[in-house]
Amino acid sequence: MGGAPPGHGAAGGGVRRHREDAGPQPDLHRPPPRAVASDPAFAGGFYADSADVRLGLARHALAFSLLGFTPAWYRDEHWRRLGFASVDDFRQGFLRGYFAPMDPNNLVTQASKWWRADLSPHGNGSLHKALGKIPGHFFVVPFGGDQFFPVEDCEVDAGHMPHGELRVIDTPAGHFAMFGLLDEDTRRIHAVMTEMLAS
Repeated sequence: MGGAPPGHGAAGGGVRRHREDAGPQPDLHRPPPRAVASDPAFAGGFYADSADVRLGLARHALAFSLLGFTPAWYRDEHWRRLGFASVDDFRQGFLRGYFAPMDPNNLVTQASKWWRADLSPHGNGSLHKALGKIPGHFFVVPFGGDQFFPVEDCEVDAGHMPHGELRVIDTPAGHFAMFGLLDEDTRRIHAVMTEMLAS
């Protein structure tokens, strides 16, 4: 989440884990655009047309259907609130429909940038020390159930900032709450932004 005034900050996720107590990263959190590059038509990024990489984009959409939403999204059929008749209808119409027009190299580049985001060099190799150098009032705002930026990680990050505050937005939409798919998510996001701007 952005738009913070000088001396303030807000983040809608976490930073890449690089800390003393972190073990090897599970494949679950590896960059999803590996799915994009798994399509032979990706050709190492030298494809003629984005539409040629339709299989890779479809695989990417499937990965996000598994990781982007919480189990409650599917169990309680929240996708019906968006007008879809079935889970498959939702995956085809929303997720594949969202990713299909995108440029595969753009997706891979964005994910690589996220994956390499490591603050630890600013703390001599320690993420905790790097976060401790942030002087501003900072709101860390994860979405409950977000499997890309778990609340637990965000809580640790906020705890190492001198003026960090954690604000969890609980939602079945998980990572995709950033799209404001549910009215209540939009209200919660606005409430946090209002609090931040008023502080």
